[in-house]
Amino acid sequence: AVGLRLPGTARLRLGDGAGDIREFTFDGVFPGEAGQQEVFAAVGRPVLEECLRGINGAILAYGQTGSGKTHSLLHQGKSAEEAGLLARVVAGLFAHIAKNTDSLFEIDA
Repeated sequence: AVGLRLPGTARLRLGDGAGDIREFTFDGVFPGEAGQQEVFAAVGRPVLEECLRGINGAILAYGQTGSGKTHSLLHQGKSAEEAGLLARVVAGLFAHIAKNTDSLFEIDA
């Protein structure tokens, strides 16, 4: 796993030696030992906060087969500490709704 911590966006340029160069732009990469809470704090919480302000949000996971995309997004875990991004975002959404008793919320599934 690559462990980059860069402010803003980063670019990776890869060449095949025959002149074909490909450039990839990304916001960040988490090391293999990153925990679900660390990923949620960096990715999920900001998207949730913007959605609560009325801005559409999306979280995408892209990578090689077996790299942990499904685990990172959908893992339910046996404890809250193991929960993936989706479970944490949904919990954060309902926690916000429970605190905000002055508004009426409608959730469609």
